[in-house]
Amino acid sequence: MLGCPCVMISSPEAARVVLVKRAHLFKPTYPTSKEKMIGPEAISFNKGLHARLKKLVQASFLPSAIKGSASEIEQIVLVFLPTWKYATISTLQEMKRVPPRSNTYMPFGNGVHSCPGSELAKLQTLILLHHLTITYRWRAMEDEDGIEYAPFPVPKRGLPIRLTPRPNHKLAKSD
Repeated sequence: MLGCPCVMISSPEAARVVLVKRAHLFKPTYPTSKEKMIGPEAISFNKGLHARLKKLVQASFLPSAIKGSASEIEQIVLVFLPTWKYATISTLQEMKRVPPRSNTYMPFGNGVHSCPGSELAKLQTLILLHHLTITYRWRAMEDEDGIEYAPFPVPKRGLPIRLTPRPNHKLAKSD
């Protein structure tokens, strides 16, 4: 479905088996289809390189790194200070008068409940559902046991389904 063999797990027990007991059999990586979608230069594919670059940049701004440059910076400021056209330094006072809309400044997502990959995760879920619906027929395996409404409506015991390949679908024949 994703262009390579994949393991999809949905329970804590399965996660324990795959990630702890059988970890030596699996290599954490991304499918080729995902790499093609977001590009090989994405941070998620270059974690080691990204971490090294981040450390280099952060090290450049440590107090120990810039304390020797403080006098140079001061001299540069003193040279350019007389060229300023106005006596006041604008710190974007206009911006402070208007309350910002949510998600205006998003280098870290939109709070603790968001992550940069959330849109990609939604896209992958939609692709999975698309392929499941065009390639397979599904039928509920058990009678419905009622709906639970906290925090949102879901079947009380989940919704176990039985998937059967659609007879005239080309992907169903090749699997």
